[in-house]
Formats: sequence, C-alpha cells, structure tokens
Amino acid sequence: MATDGEASDKPSVLIVGGLGYIGRFLAKYLHDHQLASTVRLVDKVLPQLARLAPEFSEACSPSLFLQADASRESSMAAIFKHPGGPDKKWDYVFNLGGQTALSRTIEEYKLQIVQLSVTLGKEAAQRGVKAFVEVSTGMVYSPDRKARVETDKLKPWLKQAKAKLEAESELARIPGLNLVILRLPHVYGPYDAGFIAKALCLARVYQEQGKELKWLWTEDLRINTVHIDDTVRALWEAAKWREVHSTVPDGASSSQSTRRSTLGSKGDEPPPGNVPIFNIVDHGETCQGILADIVAKVFDIKTGFQGSLISQFAKLNLENVVDDVNEDILQPWADLLEEKGITRPGPLSPFLEKELLKDTDLSLDGTLFERVVGFEYKRGEGSGGIGTITALNLELSGECAVTAVLRSNYNAVKENGFQIDAADYGKFKSWRPSQVLNRDGEKKEKEEYDYVICTTKNTPDVPPPTLPLVDLIRPAVTPGHSVIVLIQNGINIEKPVVAAFPRNVVLSGISRMGANELRPGVILQNEPDLLGIAPEFVRLYNAAGKAKCSYDPDLQHERWRKLLYNCVWNPIAALTNCDTGRLRLVGLSEGYADVDPVVSLVRPAMKEVIAVAASVGVTLDPGLIEGVVEADELEVFCVPSMLQDARKGRPMEVETILGEVTRTADRNGVPVPVIKVLYVLLNAKQWWNFEANGLIDLQASVEKRKRKLEEGK
Repeated sequence: MATDGEASDKPSVLIVGGLGYIGRFLAKYLHDHQLASTVRLVDKVLPQLARLAPEFSEACSPSLFLQADASRESSMAAIFKHPGGPDKKWDYVFNLGGQTALSRTIEEYKLQIVQLSVTLGKEAAQRGVKAFVEVSTGMVYSPDRKARVETDKLKPWLKQAKAKLEAESELARIPGLNLVILRLPHVYGPYDAGFIAKALCLARVYQEQGKELKWLWTEDLRINTVHIDDTVRALWEAAKWREVHSTVPDGASSSQSTRRSTLGSKGDEPPPGNVPIFNIVDHGETCQGILADIVAKVFDIKTGFQGSLISQFAKLNLENVVDDVNEDILQPWADLLEEKGITRPGPLSPFLEKELLKDTDLSLDGTLFERVVGFEYKRGEGSGGIGTITALNLELSGECAVTAVLRSNYNAVKENGFQIDAADYGKFKSWRPSQVLNRDGEKKEKEEYDYVICTTKNTPDVPPPTLPLVDLIRPAVTPGHSVIVLIQNGINIEKPVVAAFPRNVVLSGISRMGANELRPGVILQNEPDLLGIAPEFVRLYNAAGKAKCSYDPDLQHERWRKLLYNCVWNPIAALTNCDTGRLRLVGLSEGYADVDPVVSLVRPAMKEVIAVAASVGVTLDPGLIEGVVEADELEVFCVPSMLQDARKGRPMEVETILGEVTRTADRNGVPVPVIKVLYVLLNAKQWWNFEANGLIDLQASVEKRKRKLEEGK
C-alpha cells in the first residue's frame, strides 16, 4: 500500500468490518491495485483469529489493523484518527460491520447494525468524509419473482434486514453525510461460508451417502448472487462516484419504475436528501434450479425438488424441518472431516438456519448501477446488440433458422426472450431465435450450419482462458460447407480464419449499425442497420426488407476509412478517459491552444492512417479528415467503444485496429510516430486490465523482470 507521501492524490480508506468476508477482499483489492494512499481496517476480531488465508497477509497486516467496537461513540476518536496526523482525514469510509448471523434477536441487531451504522455515520459527517458507503441487503424488498428495482416496495423478510433498512433510514437523516447505499444479494466466491457454500457442503454429505438431494419449494425460486470480486469492485466504484455525485440523475432510474432511486419505505415518501441507492447483482439471475444443476454436475449426484405437499408442510413447520435436516447432516459432516484429517475445519459447515430456507425470492435488478456508474460485471457476456439484431433480421426474412450462442444472458433469454427496441424493426417484448444455446460452439449432433456469423469483439491478444475466435467457432464449422461471416472491426481479420479453415468460404463485412445490450436480453438499436459485405450474403440479409445491405466491391477501402475513426478517436479517448466532445473543446479553453489534442494528436494520426492505407493500394481522400474529426455531435459527448471498454475493464480491440496498422506501416516503411505511441500506451492499459481481471500473474511477471535484469548484468 502506498504511503501518504508517495501517493497523496489517492484517497485514504477506512474499512469497518475490515476482516469480514467482504472487508478482507476489499482490502486485498485496494492493496493489489495500489488504489489507496492509506488504509485502516477496523474489526472486533483480531487478525490472528480471523482465519485469514495467506494471500491476505499483506493487505490485512496487523500494521493496518485497529481492534475496536464501532457501535460505541467512545471508539470513534481512535477509529477516525488518521496516521498521517491531525490535519489528515479519511476520504472513503466503507461500513461492512454489523451482525451477520441470521438467528439473533431484534435487540442485538439494533445494537450491532443500527447503532453501529448511525454512530459511524454521524462521525463521518462531522469529519467531512467524501464518501460513506453503507452495505445493506436486497432482503429489504417485498419478495417477488420479478426483479426488484431500487424504488420498489420495501418489506424486509428477516429481522436482520429490518435492522438494515432502519439503519439506511437513520443514515439518510444525518446532515452532511455523503452517503451511498448498496443492496447486495448472496455474495459468493473463494472462502465463502455463506448460503452458496452451505449448499455445497450439504451436497458433499449427500454425495458421501449416495442420496438424492431434494430441495424445498420450486426450481424457479430466485436466489440472486454476486461474486466477491465484482462486489469489491462495485464498492470502490460506488465510493468514487459518490465523491463527485450526490444524487442519481433524473431519468436514470430503471425502466420498471418512474420514480427516482431514493430511500423510501412501503410506499412512503423518501426522507429529504435523495440518498443514492443501488442494487448490486450479477446477470446470472440465479435460482434454485440453476444451483441444483451446478451441484448435480460438480458432485455427480441426483438433485430434485420436493413436491408441493412436503413443501407446504415445511412452510408450516419450518423450524422443526430445519432441526431434522441439521440432525441428519451434521454427524456425517463431522465424520467426513475426521476421515480427511481436518481438525480445524474453519467456518465451512452445512449447518442451516431457518432464515436461509424461507420460501421468499431474492430477486434484484442492478441496471441502475451499471447505467449511472458505468459498472460492468466480469462474468461473461451475452450475444450483444449487433449479434441480436443480425439474428432478428435473418429470422424475419423467413429464409433462415438462426441459432444464437449466449453466455451470461442465456437464462434471461431462455425464460423471457429478447426485449428489443429497434429503429429498423420495431419493438419486441419476447423474441427468440429458432434455437438458443448456452455455451460456445455447442451444436446438435450431425447438425450443419450453412453460415457461422461472428459479431463478437475481435481481441486475439486476450490471454487464456478466453479462446481465440477460430477455436471459439471451430465446433460449429463444417469443413467445406459452412460459410464464415466476419462482421467485426479492424483489418486483416480474415487471415487467421482463412488459415484455420482453408476449405471454407470466409466473408468479411462492415456494420455501421448502432446497437447495444443494455442489460441481459434487453437490446436497443438506435442507428440504422447498414451492412457492407460480399455479394453472396447481400440477398439473404436484405430479404426481410428492413436492413440496407449492399455489395461493396472495395471492402478494404471501407475498412481503412472506418480506421480513420477507430484508430484515432478510440485510443485517444481510452487513454485520456475523455469523450470526443471534450477532447475537441480542450484547445478552445484559455491557455490550452498550444496543447490542443485535435491539432497535436487527432489530425496527425489520421494523416498517418491515410499514408499506411496508400502503402497497400487504398486511396483515402485527405478531405475525409475534417468530417471524421467532427463525426460525433459535440453536445452528445460521444464515448467511443474503446473508452466504454476501458471504463468497464473489458478487453479493447487493440491488435486488430492499432496493431495491424502499426505492423503494416513497419512492413511498408511508413513512419507512424503518433500511432505507435498510442499503440504502446494502449497495450500497457490493456495489460493492466488483464492483470486486474486475473488473466496475468503479477508475481510471475515481477520474477521474470528480475531474471531479465540479472541476465543483462
């Protein structure tokens, strides 16, 4: 962790409940990415007793720790005392403290949740903390199968959740508190001992006994989840956002609600202050059926669901049912531990509390946080906007039966279909292609696809476990039969595909459509479906009468023309975290005329693209430059796709755009100094994203660097 002197521009961070499950992962996230100048972890439990895994030793070292009871006013002076001296203060406070057990009395929860939160909140307000992040629960909502948005009816269904909601309300009334509230579902991940972990322990017992594991209630009971890695990233992004913003913008709320996302209870008017509240939940739409399927595959056991009669009996006698289950599983679990020589088992246990088995849906809609903060969960992607509209167009032609390969949005589309609002095609509430598959390359036995259409981002430099495009589509391609259609950005994208499938026709196209997946299964097309491609595909794509697909005899010219934007505006925006509108306004500001990015970077880089294109026989009119400079309406403050990816930690299309242009320039002796600098810097940013996503072993890279230095001596 950086010291105050080393990184005074970084925020100082106070984590209450810092040795709890979320707290320790948040501390590690800040430590690994050097995000904070100073960190203090406050907890009632000593580090020596917190069962910390070795990888937390530095992030949660005793030097960063303070043992204190944050519910006591007498502890506040010690907790908020900054190691940098009396003139320093904590910038961000994360409240992860409070009673986490489910079977306590309401009096205990009032003391250990409500009083703790209020005491911390008052002190934080007095000391001018820039962001106070209160971590609450999605169990404050009235349970419903339909995903709950932040303004939906509040009806907590656990005593703990009632205390959390009371804490939210009390915090919202504290003057001057820069509060943001995050409501979480079940959090899971490494070292988890909560709901998901208990289900896995239970399955292990049933595996040992050779029994079928039957679940209460129904397979579609919602038990929404979020991974711990996404959780801590969301906490950090929420704090950064709250430092700058005090309310959720009007009109930003989720589509299911017309009210602003502010604190309210059971239809009451929210208290003053318009406190921002966000649901944090992944796109998996986890339900009991999904968890049962996972358990069945992992442990190779049969799973099922109890009939309605038994479930109804359990609902009326839940406490007795839970006692019976615990009696049946705890001794076999103890026997398993003894057999494996585990004498200190830690918190993992199949022991169930009746609160965990309630017939209540935990179903959240996290769209608002993604839209307002720009957050993205890193657990896979769906078919995307371009792919979905392409599938829709081909199905509407009546000449195609489309198979869509989906990932994280598979469950949403399987259950509800795609919800589409398309400029060219109209609105669809529940549209599905002919077939939906839930894993890459899956196909029916002996099925041959006439066309395999690729609309994914083209990122060949992403490390494993991400598959290269040719390996991704290989199971779906029939040699000598399937036509492979590439609707992707960049140049020379056809070469690896042609090399991998020499007996197949490969078509290359350029889409100028604007379409995005706003959340799993929800597609917005806001710009016309314009596609330029080889003639074999034109008739098929135009058959529906909606899109405008044309044969482009000089497709390479169009690819290079598109590179004038993609090879220049995209990387500059991603590297500066600045949209195209603001980049164009910089030079107009007083004192900035000599460092105008349009003059110094944008136009010179576009001239370099034109020169490289000429070296391969593609002539671009220099007069195009001004049109591309002003391509985006100024007031729109357009965020190019690379900047969107950079902000969300997604891989950027570096190699197929800047990499190919740079390599072509080198081969043909064309000087491209600006583009080379952009390429090198963007690769560094891409590498950082890979490391942040766990795709690069940082320690291995350090050791490799040390060995290289030693060899050079």
